[in-house]
Amino acid sequence: MNFEFDLWGWYAGTSHDAAPRTTPVAPANLSTTNAEGELRANWSGVAWVDVPYTRPIPLIAPVQPEIVITAVQADMPGMVASEDFTDITVRVGSTLSFAAELRAGDVVLPIDDSFRMPIRSRDGRERVLLASMVQGVISFTVRFDDSRVWDVSEEVINADLPPEAQMRFHGVKVFAIEA
Repeated sequence: MNFEFDLWGWYAGTSHDAAPRTTPVAPANLSTTNAEGELRANWSGVAWVDVPYTRPIPLIAPVQPEIVITAVQADMPGMVASEDFTDITVRVGSTLSFAAELRAGDVVLPIDDSFRMPIRSRDGRERVLLASMVQGVISFTVRFDDSRVWDVSEEVINADLPPEAQMRFHGVKVFAIEA
């Protein structure tokens, strides 16, 4: 017979099989109460200790910020964009103005900063834009002078950032067409 304990060491019952959170050592107190302050066995790593039960605080992973495009405007007529702005078609010679937000969940992060944003075309060319962020609202513009497919992906945005500064992004693909 093996005696189980949860992630916080609290006695959780018995098991016939040995597992990573079991021990063959039996606790004197077999209570599995969740009442705050009641005595309950807690595994110390070498022995069971009866201590007042306290509700564990769940470990919550930090939310990675996300860039969300909120608006795109073209200086020439004929722009066609998907509802989420991940796919845009414009005429060659158009300048697009983008508005986006840096969010953690539904909250816009009130950060003032600027950052380089590379955009890549399918033929391997790369351009680098400067994006400005004021109170979490990001803006940048780009002119499309020739017929190409350009895109910005999460991978491209995060390529030169340390892990703690990386962001999620659904990406955007711009088709600059000859009309």
